[in-house]
Amino acid sequence: SAPRPPRTPPRPARPAEPSGRDGWMARAAEHYRAGSYAQAAEAYQRAVEIEPGFAPAQRGLAVSRLRAGDVNGAARAYRALARLEPQSAAVQVGLARALTRAGDREGARAAYELALALDPGRQDAQRELAALREEASGAEPEPQRPVLASSVARRPAPAPSAEPPPEPTGPTLPERPSRDDIIRTMMPFGARVEACAPEVSGTVSFRMVITGATGEVQDVTTLGEHAGTPEAACWESHLRGARFPRFTRETLEVSYPFQLEGPPPEDDPES
Repeated sequence: SAPRPPRTPPRPARPAEPSGRDGWMARAAEHYRAGSYAQAAEAYQRAVEIEPGFAPAQRGLAVSRLRAGDVNGAARAYRALARLEPQSAAVQVGLARALTRAGDREGARAAYELALALDPGRQDAQRELAALREEASGAEPEPQRPVLASSVARRPAPAPSAEPPPEPTGPTLPERPSRDDIIRTMMPFGARVEACAPEVSGTVSFRMVITGATGEVQDVTTLGEHAGTPEAACWESHLRGARFPRFTRETLEVSYPFQLEGPPPEDDPES
């Protein structure tokens, strides 16, 4: 009998489309963490279409479009986000950066001015608005001293050690780690937190539950406006690797802030 032709291998099944807003948010987070920002923006757009008033989806859309180089799309998304969060200085800073990259210097200056009206202490907005004003006047911009946050520096920090910090000396463990122990343990994570979301600036706080017997992080949650975003997922994945000195209490809950400065100005030689 004639030989049978070889079977054609079956085509791989296409991944099922996500279901609902949360499904598209999860898909967007996967693309964002992989650096596929255009695909992340598409997934965030689907989430926005399902629930236009859901600020985390609109924020993810804005940041993803900006990272993908779609500056006009990012500006539109930031404007939509500003309607949802009119009191957020961070949103206005994001809008200003998108407008700057799109060549709309006047619109960028107005957004920075509004950001400072909402939060006069924002150093990034002060610095970048001053640079735009100097550019408009034709003056040579003065050299800017780098503004370093107390817990996050611009230059890369050493990678956190896999080994836990030294155990306290003496016959007994303390009831809880000291404030200095907590700061020493958390500081090396600053650069990793910064790298997760270069477009985010301002204070981001985390609630952490630490196990006394091992010093390991049992749970970490991002607090505030960034909760549930792809940036939060990235931050939390790094902070779960923190190891604190052991202590006698069963668990300890702490809140820890990182001050993120956002991206440097366009003319910064280190950018």
